[in-house]
Amino acid sequence: MTRGEFKKLEAECKNMWYHLAITGSSEKPESSKQFYLDCPACHISRLNFHNCVSCPIDKWREIAQTNYIYGFRNAAICEYWPNSSYAKWWSIHSTAQQRRELALEIAEMHWSWSPEYAHTKIVREEER
Repeated sequence: MTRGEFKKLEAECKNMWYHLAITGSSEKPESSKQFYLDCPACHISRLNFHNCVSCPIDKWREIAQTNYIYGFRNAAICEYWPNSSYAKWWSIHSTAQQRRELALEIAEMHWSWSPEYAHTKIVREEER
């Protein structure tokens, strides 16, 4: 993957979350289905090490790296970490307004390039 491809995936992810921040929907758009777990960030992680230790979203990668020993090796940190904005967005108990706020928070999370990504070949889910 090039840095340009990385930036494109970052933009796709952020745009998806900005769209969800506007709509308040609990359903990711059809365009996200091409990614592992319907998420460009998870897709990058899966293509590298199959877990969140290589997530491009700083917050999730840092939690995964510091809590690797606690059983999150093969689980999505964003889904299971206490007080995760994604877990709250995904909850059946969240209202449309709460989902809008949480989606905006997720859209604005910082992404960082890792040198390991340079060895990653981008393959969309439908190509598998």
